[in-house]
Amino acid sequence: MRDRLRIIDWNDVFPSVPKVGQRDQQAIKLGISRLITEEFFLVLDGKNHFVRPSNIFDFFESGNPKLPLTKKVEEFWKRCLYPSVDVMEADDRFKSSMWPSVTPYVMYTKYAREVCQFLENKYCLPLPLVFNETGDATEFLMYYAYVADRYGTDGYADVPQPNKTLFTIAPRYPEQVEALIKSVRDENISMFGLHRNRIPKLTGEQKSLIANLWYTSLLYPWESANWFMVR
Repeated sequence: MRDRLRIIDWNDVFPSVPKVGQRDQQAIKLGISRLITEEFFLVLDGKNHFVRPSNIFDFFESGNPKLPLTKKVEEFWKRCLYPSVDVMEADDRFKSSMWPSVTPYVMYTKYAREVCQFLENKYCLPLPLVFNETGDATEFLMYYAYVADRYGTDGYADVPQPNKTLFTIAPRYPEQVEALIKSVRDENISMFGLHRNRIPKLTGEQKSLIANLWYTSLLYPWESANWFMVR
């Protein structure tokens, strides 16, 4: 595994281009496609981690990446979806549906590269600096708008991903939080997401449920889960 691991930094992806702050991560998620030679690549955030052994079939169905198409857009996402569709000059009908805008996210390398080129050509700027011009548009929703408009949605399998996430706020109620954690355990889901800003809000019972989940495959018996609960 060590021979297959490569650690890169900002300058490997964007030589001589300054960072832009909070939007750096969005530029990296698209720009990394220019260094990838495989057909697909999997994008993860720091909150994502495997909680049991996994393989490529967890993320693909019949040869296509798993990415469910949401046909009812929640009000919260409209402020990001609408400008993303407009920036990519896609048809307005794509404002009524969307792919998830969170990781894990399998991208087609070819499509991600095309999104980068489209944005750089449109704004005559290196990709990181483009994000100063695109308002609330996000990397994943711009990718969605571009791919759905130019290629359709059939390249993705409209099925759930092998992932559950506790975001900073959602799910909101304690019973929903505990049900989500238990679903990762009981439904043999391979990946769990725990946002760092959620950790201080966890109850003792919720932390215990998460620790038990980690001890199944991720942690050795002598390791303390408390260390990982530090924000």
